[in-house]
Amino acid sequence: MSTSSDSSNDDVIDSLLLLVTQLVTSRKQKAKQGGSKPGKQPNRDIGRESGKRRLDQDYFCRVSLAPSVFLTAEFERRFSVTRTIYESIRTRLLQNESFFNELSDCCHVNGASTDQKLCAALRQLSSGATADTLVDYFRLSETTLLKILKHFSKAIVQHFEEYIRRPTHAELLNIEKQYAKLGFPGCIGCVDCSSWEWARCPVGLQGQFIGKEGRPCVRMETVTDDKLWIWHILYGVPGARNDRTTFDQSPLFNDIKTRQWPTVKPNYVVGGMVIDWFYFLADGIYPSFRIFAKPHPNPTNAKSRLYTASHSSARKAVERLYGVLDAQFEILSRPCRLHHLQEMNDVVMCCAILHNMIVKERGYEGTAKFRIPDAELQSLPPTLSNYETSHCTYRQADLWRETVDDLDSVADHNRLINALIQNIWNAHGDI
Repeated sequence: MSTSSDSSNDDVIDSLLLLVTQLVTSRKQKAKQGGSKPGKQPNRDIGRESGKRRLDQDYFCRVSLAPSVFLTAEFERRFSVTRTIYESIRTRLLQNESFFNELSDCCHVNGASTDQKLCAALRQLSSGATADTLVDYFRLSETTLLKILKHFSKAIVQHFEEYIRRPTHAELLNIEKQYAKLGFPGCIGCVDCSSWEWARCPVGLQGQFIGKEGRPCVRMETVTDDKLWIWHILYGVPGARNDRTTFDQSPLFNDIKTRQWPTVKPNYVVGGMVIDWFYFLADGIYPSFRIFAKPHPNPTNAKSRLYTASHSSARKAVERLYGVLDAQFEILSRPCRLHHLQEMNDVVMCCAILHNMIVKERGYEGTAKFRIPDAELQSLPPTLSNYETSHCTYRQADLWRETVDDLDSVADHNRLINALIQNIWNAHGDI
């Protein structure tokens, strides 16, 4: 009797499992896009050709001979890049990415034009507008607009990576000369962290991504020179970390500690002290290592107050950078609606690359000039030619704890601060 009841229970369980499997499979099949399937609602004509013609008349006039409706300055204000930058992006992407060509379907109906795709992506980056609010102008569906944004960001990172990489020896010297004029010889940039709120953060990850603001966010570490050229960016660190713990897993600083980069050592005399290492301007939360010049913790005399004021003035470049990025690309100042970290990383890197292109376009011929030709870029070591990614491991974070002698590094840090205080006082103490 018990044997028959057990077998019947097993049959019921097997039937339920089979039913659940069928339901999951059917839902996955329904979620797939495209194709003419029985029961699928036909595509709605939203006037893609009219959107194509209107965009061309407004800004480009590639088809019609009449002058464009809007001026070049208005194009730059609405899309955050100049026409020169836009055309260079358009040319390179057309050569390397078939997605941005104007394709046609099996019925010989033309799809979105190249300008439609590029301008739609740039408008989402510059204005931070949702895809739904841009449907009526570009005449593309919301799904297509989001797809374009992801493809564009990934393509920019892939084909313009020379705009985000570590400087060479000659470029480091150019950066150092800029900071030497400000009273900080041997400095090669300012470092700081920011965050981008993640509105679509999965519930299972919110414990590690909820930051001090009480909302899920993803942190970003940036190094910039005094002209706002970004040469290092790390994105993808959970928002629960602060600047100090983000620094622990930074590939840049781990390469510095393991002496993989830079490959050369400076030799400066600052305030009577010989400095044979490069350093960064940082705020007080960073550790007292010799590669960080922090503000004086207790400026009680004229020398320390002058140093603190000079330090704040020089380090404000990285603070300005975040303000400029949020103003140029408002998508970074609004909660992110993307679902995956890699897509967010592509958007952040894309915005940083476009920002550097703008800096170069405005004629900065110091460290923000176009670095080196592509032919020379291929011959560089990987640590110099590759842009930074968000891939970090616990092993990287352990490198500092294993190799840094805290007492020695603190002593060198204090000697560096005292030398900089004396150097700035010798140069500007009589003001």
